[in-house]
Amino acid sequence: MNIWTIPAASPFFKSLIEGLLDHADQDVERLANYQILLPTRRACRNLHQAFLQYFDGTIHLMPDIRALGDIDADEISLKASSADMAEAFMALPAAIEPIRRQFILADIIFKHAKLAPSFDQAMALATSLGSFMDEMITEGVDFDALDEIVPDQYSEHWQKTLHFLTLLSKDWPDWLEKNALVEQAERRNLLLEKTATLWADKPPSNPVFIAGVTGSIPAAATLMQVVANMPQGGVVLPGFDQGLDDQSWQVLKADHPQHSFKTLLKQMGITRDQISLWPSVKNKAPRTEKLEQIIREAMRPAQTSQHWFDLAKDEDPIPLRFSLVECGTLDEEAHTITTIARHHLESSGQKICIVTPNRQLARRVSAAIKRYDIEIDDSAGIPLHNTAIGLWLLLLAELAENNFDPVTMLAFLRHKLCAIGLEKEINPFERDILRDMVFVENDDQSWFERWDDSDQAPDFIKELHDRVKDLRALLQDKSAPFESIIEAHLRLAEWAGPKDATIDEQSKDGNSTKSLLWAGDDGEMAANFFANLLQSLDSLAESQKPHLEGGRDQYSTILRAMMSGATVRPKYGRHPRVQILGLMEARLMDADIYILGGLNEGTWPPEPKADPFLSRHMRLTAGLPSPDKMIGMAAHDFTQALGRDVPCYLTRALKEGGAPTRPARWLVRMETVLSKMGYRLPGDKFYNDLAKRLDLNDTPSPIARPQANPPLDARPTKLSVSSIRQWMRDPYGLYAAKILRLKKLNPLKKKADAADKGRFLHACLERFVHDYPDQLDDQALPHLLNIAKEKLPDFCPDETIRPFWMNRFKEIAGPLLEKEYAWRKSHKPLLIEKEGIYHCRGANDDKAPFAVTARADRIDSNRSERAIGIIDYKTGSLPTFDHIALGLEPQLTLEALIALRGGFENVDEGTLADKLEYWMVSKPDEISKTKSFPGSKQKQSLEDYVIEAETGLLNLIDAFCNDETGYIAIPDEQYAPSYNDYEHLERVLEWGVGEEDAS
Repeated sequence: MNIWTIPAASPFFKSLIEGLLDHADQDVERLANYQILLPTRRACRNLHQAFLQYFDGTIHLMPDIRALGDIDADEISLKASSADMAEAFMALPAAIEPIRRQFILADIIFKHAKLAPSFDQAMALATSLGSFMDEMITEGVDFDALDEIVPDQYSEHWQKTLHFLTLLSKDWPDWLEKNALVEQAERRNLLLEKTATLWADKPPSNPVFIAGVTGSIPAAATLMQVVANMPQGGVVLPGFDQGLDDQSWQVLKADHPQHSFKTLLKQMGITRDQISLWPSVKNKAPRTEKLEQIIREAMRPAQTSQHWFDLAKDEDPIPLRFSLVECGTLDEEAHTITTIARHHLESSGQKICIVTPNRQLARRVSAAIKRYDIEIDDSAGIPLHNTAIGLWLLLLAELAENNFDPVTMLAFLRHKLCAIGLEKEINPFERDILRDMVFVENDDQSWFERWDDSDQAPDFIKELHDRVKDLRALLQDKSAPFESIIEAHLRLAEWAGPKDATIDEQSKDGNSTKSLLWAGDDGEMAANFFANLLQSLDSLAESQKPHLEGGRDQYSTILRAMMSGATVRPKYGRHPRVQILGLMEARLMDADIYILGGLNEGTWPPEPKADPFLSRHMRLTAGLPSPDKMIGMAAHDFTQALGRDVPCYLTRALKEGGAPTRPARWLVRMETVLSKMGYRLPGDKFYNDLAKRLDLNDTPSPIARPQANPPLDARPTKLSVSSIRQWMRDPYGLYAAKILRLKKLNPLKKKADAADKGRFLHACLERFVHDYPDQLDDQALPHLLNIAKEKLPDFCPDETIRPFWMNRFKEIAGPLLEKEYAWRKSHKPLLIEKEGIYHCRGANDDKAPFAVTARADRIDSNRSERAIGIIDYKTGSLPTFDHIALGLEPQLTLEALIALRGGFENVDEGTLADKLEYWMVSKPDEISKTKSFPGSKQKQSLEDYVIEAETGLLNLIDAFCNDETGYIAIPDEQYAPSYNDYEHLERVLEWGVGEEDAS
């Protein structure tokens, strides 16, 4: 029997080529007659490259290299030994398309079994069901094995699922047979079995070798047995451990890297001693033998781990060529990997292989390495739904589902594939219109339809809304065919997508457009995906086609799930010497540097997946392999990469998603074995530190507190009292607001907030005081409540929130009127929400004129003397007396000053204020607490404080009318503003830390 192994320490493809040359007596031309079967198409491409590299591009005729599952039935039938055998190959039924199967299974799950509440969830469950059926077929387990499971031993959920699987196992094969179809996994098995039968009866005249296959598919094991017994054939296993002791071999479990070989040998009916070393493999160096021993001991089954006590320390330890690199986070691990790769690329000709099952890590590495202008080859590719065109198409679907949601709309319009609307049109529309709207959730009408001034929208927004509305109508129509929805979706995408303007002589206007949406690798894949999808839908019976229930997000969810199965792989433009590989692709790869990333529990090795159809015990009872089989395969891939006699970096992140991680069990085992043998698991911080330093300043210095010195002619000459407050507490903020004219944008989909509630209360009180200019009567409370009901929709468009606001208003209305009644005994309303102005310097003054404005909530006249009372309504916190006295809260004192100087209409110059009061109007329990300034602890009279406020104001104006006075950020942090829209511009946290460090 011709069965060999190439150890992990030897480069697989190079050793394979050299052995094939020996088999061909060094005649390169004879290799063209050889047929080599490999596990994957990726491995076939890599072997092609290995041949070209080995012969330096001089080889003219390649062997016939193909994947084991790609055996051509038509080609094999021509070589059949009999007409019956040829007819058997030709009669193999076609395989059902995966998309078609998923739709049919989802229909069964949703309509008949009722295992899912909606069709989109049924589609997701159909994916799992398809994988389960493929596993049953691949492992050669008949569905009759489900009868061995006793339902009464399990909960009602498992009983219901088992009943469904039992019915499906009878009805599904009948449907396939009726339609002359088989499962793809079953067709592959039939093809492998018939090929094995044919080659056993009539072996090919040309040499055939199966290489790199572990035999995890039972049907492949049968063919491997036939090929191994052929005089011109053979099987080459990857990384079979010939040195494993018999005791460990007998107790191997599914999670051991050699378990798949044990299963294979059992199916082939051979023993371990029948496996020979591949002829071209050279004698092992001492370092290689020591590395094999370390790996073998680290992977030793738990049942024989007592042999670790027998390990002795090496008297002459050898340098290990692998090292562990522990990083803080997943992002840090990605940057460390790119730093390692970038460094080794400087060595001419070195090929670097990054191996990881963590797709998130792989994507981050692909992004991070672009900083070095390197486009990396990722064997897993990019799922279609994560590509530019996939994301854009899903955004369009979500835009229709979410009723023209403004956030989704802007994301759609700003996507690089969107050809409608320009930035100069979108930006003003967003800033001036969208962000000023108060958004209300409404499934019946979009915000655009409820907008009173929709004529202000750009034409492209209007047309987009009309077209999206038509697509939404289709999504909500339960009778609409699914293919009609897809076609409408794609027509809308082509309308909004990029176009190539061309001249068409046959058109009436002489112009036509050609869509460029399907250009590029991702566009081509998207076009093929939708073509196959529509073709699969066309092959379904009407009852099997999906029909949406009119619910939200169903179409996009279904589309995203199906698009995730299509992968985009760029055809060219990738770096020739560095690539990211998955575990299976890396198994046979030859490289000069290996980087094994994501070595954490749950990632590598993976967490055994939960089967939604059978529990672990039910799977084993039915004859399916243990879920730990995936761990054993991952362990084999780990030992294959680590066992190479080349530098190898093992990387892991200490935290992932903010949660601590656990190192892979193999790292823990290796650390134990190495310490027993007198070694330490080598650690490497060099590349991690280097990756961190790339984005750090070697000599950090404190950042100075920002200060602007605009020219005098740019400085403001008119400010409101609220701006005066900001001028004192945060001059830089005033500079940003009044000189740079920067304004904080409202959030998208803005909802009624505390500021709107404050404006609502002010509007209600303004109207009430206007309606009751003197004394109150018995109808005051009902009248105030009626005003609130009338004003409420203007400030709170959302009907679901209005009752809460109204209930709160009712709580404060009574106490507020009691306070108002007591106040009216001594004062009478004079001015309501009126603006006053104080000109600090006149036209004859040699200094530049300056004006201060204020909008008083309310100014009332004293009934008994020539004086006024000023009231400021507060819905937030009240200022302290000390801050008012110091001028840090100048609202009321400056309003009193403006009144004193005759700045308010109907208030004579020289009129003094007798009361300055803050009224809390938002908290019922605090309304009765009057905050009247000055308080009992203030030593000066109100008139003195007003005159003092004027002096301070003039001094402040004089100071900032000097070009040497800068607008500094928060001069005194003790009096920093509570709410600061410009804190990020002032970089408060940075210079604050810097000042502490400097001190």
